[in-house]
Amino acid sequence: MDRSKVALVRCETYDRDAVYQAVKKGLDLIGGPSVLVKSGERVVLKPNVLYGTNPEKGVSTHPSVFRAVGKLLQESGARVAYGDSPSVGGAEGHMKRCGLKEVADEMGIELADFDKGRNVSHKDSLPHQELRRGQWRS
Repeated sequence: MDRSKVALVRCETYDRDAVYQAVKKGLDLIGGPSVLVKSGERVVLKPNVLYGTNPEKGVSTHPSVFRAVGKLLQESGARVAYGDSPSVGGAEGHMKRCGLKEVADEMGIELADFDKGRNVSHKDSLPHQELRRGQWRS
């Protein structure tokens, strides 16, 4: 059985550069961004946004963490979008209040629609497989 790789990197501050370096180090410890994403691949970042409030309250993903992950993915050539489905109301207002929308706008990261959604297909999807007893089977 394959084992998941996990990296823990201490970061004492939400300073933009310090967080970027910590996230980069963590990704490098598990093999770098290329183990997660390929150039040209579309990736959706799903920050945790319970509701929009001051980022220092720790209710939502901190904007500096969001920025660091988004930047590393973009540097790897990924096309990045973001979204979440907060507890109440639409996502955009919550994203704005907790500081994520401003960062996303600066970085050219588009808000994905988690409210209405749309069907998509992927050439490597598993359309005819079922999950049974914790394993994928054809």
